[in-house]
This record gives sequence, structure tokens and C-alpha cells, in this order.
Amino acid sequence: NSSSSSNNNNDITHVVDAVRDCTLRHNNESIADAADDDATTVDLSVLGTNSWTRFRPGWSLTVNDQCLYEFVFQIEHDSTLPNAGELSYEFARQCRTDLAVDALRKFPPDGKFWVETRQHWEALPPYVQAVIGFHHLSIDWRACGEQPEGYAKPTYEFSFYKPTPEYRAGVMNCTLFTGGGLLPLEPFCDAENQVNNPQGQQFFVIPRAVSNPSKTVNMPEGFTTDFQQSPVRYVGTRQWNPTAPPRFAEDWNDLALQMATYDGDLSMMRVKVPYSAVSNAAFDANDNPAPWDKGDKFHSLHMNYHESTIETLPDTISVDYDHADGFIRLHVIGKAGVCRSEFESLQQSAGGKAFFPDYDELIATDGNSTNGDGDGDGDDGSGVEGMSIMFATLLVAIAAAYP
Repeated sequence: NSSSSSNNNNDITHVVDAVRDCTLRHNNESIADAADDDATTVDLSVLGTNSWTRFRPGWSLTVNDQCLYEFVFQIEHDSTLPNAGELSYEFARQCRTDLAVDALRKFPPDGKFWVETRQHWEALPPYVQAVIGFHHLSIDWRACGEQPEGYAKPTYEFSFYKPTPEYRAGVMNCTLFTGGGLLPLEPFCDAENQVNNPQGQQFFVIPRAVSNPSKTVNMPEGFTTDFQQSPVRYVGTRQWNPTAPPRFAEDWNDLALQMATYDGDLSMMRVKVPYSAVSNAAFDANDNPAPWDKGDKFHSLHMNYHESTIETLPDTISVDYDHADGFIRLHVIGKAGVCRSEFESLQQSAGGKAFFPDYDELIATDGNSTNGDGDGDGDDGSGVEGMSIMFATLLVAIAAAYP
């Protein structure tokens, strides 16, 4: 009967999909193995600058007796980055996206287009990776923000990646979309043009939930994907809550979260932070600094994941801005991959708590960041080491969820 025929067709479709996915995975594993075997040939410059130094970073990591971690990452805004201000005439002039690429405006100091993302990344020490479950962190600056329109304002992005930089640059590639209607220079993968590109096909292998195939595992509730603008080269296929972006950029002053997958696995977690939320940089109607935009600021997110298979994904993320010192601090709290005693042993084996250099001297001598490996003679992260009473309270609350 027709019902039986329909069911058979569905079964065949599922089998074909399963075979296709297995074939794609096999092809991609071969490519990944080749990249790992000859990682020195991978051009990592496509991921941005391999240094956080321009942001004068500091970080700390603690694990408590309940096996919960708090990772605190502190930066200072670099005033040499392109920044036309928020909702100003200058922003509208420099950040136009309705032009051909060769007509877009460039920022003379670095020669890049205003709409390009400035990316600065470093690998986290292995013991940090073991605790939080991410391999490296990229600090991304978007002078013009991104689509949709509600996110079109100067933005910091803290992008945590699970794959290695070599895997991202050597494997997570695709045939790019070249049509109109999308943000210029954004490396979107063309959903209809990956037939001869095994790596590109992996962007469209989504880890669907068993209980509800319309949802994706390890994603916060409400997250969905748009195959036109979601797959991004070197990042993965992004997902977000489509109801989160406000209609107008001036109404966006809180944190936003994006996640991404590649080859059926989680590849990235990104915290989007409008610069207005971590600065006193608002402008009035006459393009003058707004007198009302002063003082410290604090914003937070709390996440519940659908069918989570990664226990280290954070429950709470927050960002605070210290008006007096100009510090921007990201706090990430979750269940640790290793508990306190093992963490302390791994940390001690790596040289102890993180130390950070004298950045004035480092920048003057064009040196390299110590990356918190304990070998530097500079600051021990005094601005970020230890838990505040506020975040210790949050840890206690989260601990109740893990009896």
C-alpha cells in the first residue's frame, strides 16, 4: 500500500544517507591524516595572527573540590584597531557593505578592509585543554560587526576551538559562495557547490539529536542553522538562536553565543561581545562621547544544552568591564575535564601558575608572549588570579546541579 511504500522509501533514504556519511567521513579522515603527517606544510596565517600580545592578555584557571572550573581571560582594548565608533556617521561611511569588494574602504595602518575580521589566536597549555575541553582561543575584532543588522556594530569575539590550528587550516576548507547578498569578504561555504570537495561536504554533516532530529546535540536550546550563512571556512557550520539578534544594532548591548560543528563534531564556541558592553564608547547624536556611558559593566549568559555529550561545555559565561583600569574580563564556568588534584598535578608539571611578561617591554622589543607557560619573569596574572566572591557564589550554585 502507499503507506508501506512511503516507509520503504524513507528507509532507503536513511540507508543512502548513512552510506554517504560514512564515505565522507572516510575521505575526510584520509585528508586529516595527511595534514597531521605533514603539518609543517599547513599555512596557519589563514587563521590570523598567532599572538595575543596586542591585547596584553592575562588568564587564570582554577578547579574546586566539586570538580568545577573557572577560566578567566583578561584583555585590554587595543586603541590602534580600526574603530569608527558606534552608530556614528564615520561608522556608516567606513563600514558600507553594499559596494563591490574593490570599492570597500581599507584601514591604512594594517592595509586590511574595515569589514575584515582581525583574528589573534594562541594555543592553550595542554593542562588547560584537559580541563575546559578546547585547544586554542582566538580573539577576534570586527570593526563593522556582522550580519544580521542587529550585530552590525564594533564587536569582540572570543572564539574557542576544539580542533587544532593545523586541522582547521589544512582540512576545514570548502568551495566558497561567490554570489551577492552576503557580507563581503566573509568566507561562506557554498551549500550547492561541494560535490567534488570532500572537506567542504563535511560542513553539512550535522550531529542531529536522536530524540529530535530537528535539533543538534551539544547546542543550547533554540539554536538552529542557516546553510546559506552558517558554514564558514576554517570555523565550521555555525548555529545560534535566531531570536537573539535585535532588529537594530543600537539595541544590542548584551552577550551572544554561537556554536559550530564540522564533520559531525563540535568545532567551536564563540562569545560575541559588543564593544559598547565593554567600554565607555557610546556616542550622542552629535558624534560626541556620551556622558551617560560611564562606569563598570557586567553581562552574563547561562546555557542548557540539548543531549550534551561533552561534559566540559560551560554552564555560565560572563564578561565584565573595569572602568578604572580598562580591563575586559571573560569568565567561563563549567564542569572540569579533570578534578582538582589531577589539575594541580598537571599544572605543577607544566611549571606552575601562569606568568605574563611586561607587555610594554615585550612590544618594544617585538618579542613573543610566554603564553602563560611559567617561564616568564613578569606579572603572575594578579588582575585575574583567584575567584571573586561573586563567581565563587556562582560556582556554588552550579555545584548544586552536579550532586
